[in-house]
Amino acid sequence: MLRVLAPGGYFLYTDCMPTEKMLGCLSYLRNIGFEIERDTDITENVLRSCDEISMARIDAYRASEQTAEMANFLGAPGSEYYECMRSGAWTYRVVKAKKPVV
Repeated sequence: MLRVLAPGGYFLYTDCMPTEKMLGCLSYLRNIGFEIERDTDITENVLRSCDEISMARIDAYRASEQTAEMANFLGAPGSEYYECMRSGAWTYRVVKAKKPVV
C-alpha cells in the first residue's frame, strides 16, 4: 500500500484479530512509514450489534448442518469468535493511515 499510494494518500483498514497481533500490525504500519491518524477500537459496538442481530441471522441457517460454523462466522453470543472479542483477547479496529508527503 505504501508503495502505490500517492504522497498524502490514505489507507483505510478494518479487521478483527487477536489483540497482540493487531498491535503488532499497527507497529508494522508505523515502521514502514505510515502515519496512523486514527485507530478506533469498535469491539464494543460490534458486540452490541452481534447481540441485536446475529441470532435473527443464525435462524436462517438452523436447517443447515453448519449451524456452529455459522454462529461463529456471524459472531453469535456464545460463539468462540464472540467470546474472544468479549474477553478482550481479540479486538476489532478501524485504522486510518496516511502516507507522508515527502
